Amino acid sequence: MTARKLTPTTLSLRKLVNSGWTVDICERQIGNFKKDLFGFADLIAFAGNRIILIQATDYSNSSARVRKIHGKTEARLWLAGYSREIQVWAWKYDSDDQPIRKIIPVTLDDRDWAT
Repeated sequence: MTARKLTPTTLSLRKLVNSGWTVDICERQIGNFKKDLFGFADLIAFAGNRIILIQATDYSNSSARVRKIHGKTEARLWLAGYSREIQVWAWKYDSDDQPIRKIIPVTLDDRDWAT
């Protein structure tokens, strides 16, 4: 019997907490619908003067999540503030069922912002 794999949000939450970040889940369940903070963030974390909004997902959906963030005015406004970051944390499991994380920073310098 294989162990149940953790969700990308749970993996991200654990990684942040274990790395000394203060973190909270900002995704809400409304009926059968999940609503992210500002339409894209699952987690908010801070350490020192860094504040990060994180979209947690699996590898196969990471490009779509970045595109979604690029379409949000709220994301641009967030990044315009001091010490604010947005990251997509994409997760997959290797052949030994160990989680592997890829961090994709979203910045104002990205060329794919919707106009």
